[in-house]
Amino acid sequence: MKKSLFATALFALTGLGSIALLADERRDDDRRDQDKLTIAVFGDWPYSQILLDNAPLLINSVNADPDVSRVIHVGDIHSGSQPCTSAGILPPIPASKPGWNDGIYFQFQQFKFPFVYTPGDNEWTDCQKTKEFSSGDPLKELAAVRKLFFARPGKTLGFQEMDVLSQAKAFDPAFPADAAFVENVLWQDGKVVFVTLNMPGSNNDTLPWAAPFSNPTAQSQEERRVGNVAHRDV
Repeated sequence: MKKSLFATALFALTGLGSIALLADERRDDDRRDQDKLTIAVFGDWPYSQILLDNAPLLINSVNADPDVSRVIHVGDIHSGSQPCTSAGILPPIPASKPGWNDGIYFQFQQFKFPFVYTPGDNEWTDCQKTKEFSSGDPLKELAAVRKLFFARPGKTLGFQEMDVLSQAKAFDPAFPADAAFVENVLWQDGKVVFVTLNMPGSNNDTLPWAAPFSNPTAQSQEERRVGNVAHRDV
C-alpha cells in the first residue's frame, strides 16, 4: 500500500504542475550547492514511558543545535511490547493506552523545526499481536494515526511547519483510492528529493493478524492494493 508514492512522485512532477509547488521551496541551485543541510533523524521514540517522561532532553538538544533545520521520525512511537490505543473500539480494551498517541503528538509539536513523521509497525500493524496485548485493530489504529498526525495534508508537524507534497493531494486520478495514503509525502531541498513511505513490518503487513483481529479478507484487500501499486510502479 505504501510504494505508490514512487509512481505518484513521477506523476506529480510531470503531470500535475507540482513543479511550481516544489520550486517555491527551492533556492537557487548554484547557491544551495554550497549550503549544508543538517537533518535530525531518529525513530523508536519515545519507546517507553521513561523516554516520554524525559522527552524534553531530546527535544531541547535538537532545538538547540544551530545546524539542524529539519527533523524526520522514521516510525515506532512506542515499543513492540507496549499496548496500542484501542482506537475505534468501545469499550476500550483494558490493556490499551488510549491517550498515548495524543501525548506523542504534543511532543512532536515541541520541535521548532519542520517535523516529518512516517508511521512504524508498532503503532498499527503489530497492534493485533499478543506481545502488544492484542490492544488494537490494525486498520482502526492506522485510521487513528492518520486522523491525528496527518490532519492537514501537505503540512508537516513542528512549530515551523513546511509544505510537502502529500499523496492525499497528488495521486493518479485513475486510482482515486490512493488518496488515502496521506502519510506518504515528498519534498525537495536543492537538488535532492526526499520521500517518506509508510512501509512497516511485519513483511509489509503480510503476516496474518492474530485473533481476535484476524481478518483475512481485509488484510488481503490491503495486500492486493500493495501488489497493484507495485505493478503500476514497474
